[in-house]
Amino acid sequence: MNDVDVQRTVDRADIAELLALWLFALDTFDWETLRDRAFANDLEWEWQADDGHRILSDQAHGRDATIAWFAAAIPASTRARHVVTNHIFEFDRDTIRTTSYLNIVNTVSLLNTANGLMTAEHVRTSDGWRIRRLRVVEQVPDGALSNP
Repeated sequence: MNDVDVQRTVDRADIAELLALWLFALDTFDWETLRDRAFANDLEWEWQADDGHRILSDQAHGRDATIAWFAAAIPASTRARHVVTNHIFEFDRDTIRTTSYLNIVNTVSLLNTANGLMTAEHVRTSDGWRIRRLRVVEQVPDGALSNP
């Protein structure tokens, strides 16, 4: 293994941990961790959900605006676990793009409430890797968006 291969292996592990960190923080409403350890200041967030009848989408620009979006969009009573798997990595110097499967499970009913794809762009900073762009495209149960 050469130095580039070793660095890419380390970077893959760091990014996988970062993806887990941000979703664990989201599930536990730990906005401080999102702000201080997961997201870049210039974060761009894009979300789309499709229930087979209706498509909703939204976005936020900037770390603080994105955290405020999450705080407003996810009720404190929510009991969910976000799980990401099957990471594909694309390397470009100090930027890494990932594509991952996303599943959201209700921890009370144990039902899968959404699934989809999450794409992210990660940037190396002086404080370590941070997420700069996030895009989630998810399928939700039939009619979930059509029946408010």
